[in-house]
Order: sequence, then C-alpha cells, then structure tokens
Amino acid sequence: PPLIIGGGWSGLAATVRLAEAGQKPILFEAAKQLGGRARTIKWQDLEIDNGQHLMIGAYQNMLDLLQRIGIEENSVFHRKALDLHILDSKFPPLHLSANRLLPWQLALLPRLYSSLGWQELRLFLRLARQLNAPSYTHNITVEQWCRQTGQSARLITQLWGPLCLAILNTPIEQASASVFAATLRDSL
Repeated sequence: PPLIIGGGWSGLAATVRLAEAGQKPILFEAAKQLGGRARTIKWQDLEIDNGQHLMIGAYQNMLDLLQRIGIEENSVFHRKALDLHILDSKFPPLHLSANRLLPWQLALLPRLYSSLGWQELRLFLRLARQLNAPSYTHNITVEQWCRQTGQSARLITQLWGPLCLAILNTPIEQASASVFAATLRDSL
C-alpha cells in the first residue's frame, strides 16, 4: 500500500485522493494530532492557534480537500475583503484595505498612499510588479527578494514579514519567494 509520511494538509489530501482512487494508503504522523503546522498547541495554561492565520483563496488544495470530505467552504469560512491594521512601536500604523469591486492593485493604492507616502508606495509597487514574473523569485527567500527590490525597513517589518508569516507560517528569512509570490498572486 502507498505510505504517506506526515498528516498535514498535504498528507491528508494525498491520503484522501489515494483512497478515492481505490488504494488503501497508510498515513504516518509523529504528532498526537493531525494538521501539520496548522494546529492548536498547549503552552502553559493557554491553548494557542499555530498555523495559518490567514485563510486565503489561494489555498486551493485545502478547499478541495474540504469539499472532497463533504465540508462546504461557506460553513466553516466567512470570506471578507482584505482589511489589515498593522501596528509597530517603531513605525506609524499601516492600514491596508481592499474591496471586491476593484482589482487588488487599485483597491490598495489609496490606503497604501495615505499610510506610506509616495516613496514607500513606489517601493511596494516595485515588488508587486514582480509577482507575475517567476524568474525574479526563483531560488531566493522572501527576505532576499525584499532586499533586491529595495524594500524599506518599514515595509519589511510592518508588511512583508507579518504577511509572509501569516500566509506561509514561515519567517521571511526561510520562506520561498516563489511560493510567497504565487500565493499572493493567486489570492489577490
């Protein structure tokens, strides 16, 4: 029988697909619960959610798995337009919001301009223009991509770092720029 190592979303999806194809897969998971990085953990007397803090439309495999096992997306998720308020003691607040009526690039521009000003907005757009050009992000980290596109310390600290951690559950020093770019492109 096929052996699946790891009971995260990918391992669970592979197991379901193999079972649907008539196979009898065996799933191995070292942790006490399934879910991979997306799980609740106990720390002292608290239960802490660890994993994806933004469920975005780019997670097509996860949405497909939920559908395959009979869970309707709208019964567990409520889709909303982007509305982020990012606070940091070193920088002024950053507010990003969009609406579903405009393409994300146009919807974000007024908020970005009012939060960042023209110079940092130009830096943001420099990186955003590369979302559709995979050659710019091949084999580099998100941090390297930010540096190559001249992103300011504020944009890295307040926007790209937290957004990468929330979307990929990986810090920018380790996260793949190609995966991050593809996820942003597919979700926005």
